[in-house]
Formats: sequence, C-alpha cells, structure tokens
Amino acid sequence: MYLIDKIKIEFNLEVHELKIGYARVSTSDQSLDMQLHALEQFGCNEIFKEKQSGVKDDRIELSLALRTLR
Repeated sequence: MYLIDKIKIEFNLEVHELKIGYARVSTSDQSLDMQLHALEQFGCNEIFKEKQSGVKDDRIELSLALRTLR
C-alpha cells in the first residue's frame, strides 16, 4: 500500500486526482487517435490536443494544459 493511501485511510480523506493529457502530431496527415485513446485509458480528466508543425513555437494547447496544472 502506498503512503498516500495510508494517509487517506487514517484521516478519512477523499482525494480527487486531476489528470491532464496532451497529444500532438506535427502534420495534418498524422492521427491523434492512438495518443487520445491512451490518454483516455489512463483516465485523463481533460485532454489538450494539437496538430501543428514542430517548428512553431506557439503551442496554444500546451500552454493551456500547463496553465491548468498551476
């Protein structure tokens, strides 16, 4: 048993996990499907996704994902 589980039991705590996922492909002919499926299977509460070139610096969805984690 993990320490966090022992603490939850001892103090009768309910902990809600926030799982954020980020999926990206670099070309429009690539598919996000496998990444999205894996993130859904992992139980992500929110998934941010992008299709854009790796050359671009402004990854809006990545910025939103990171902002959500703060």
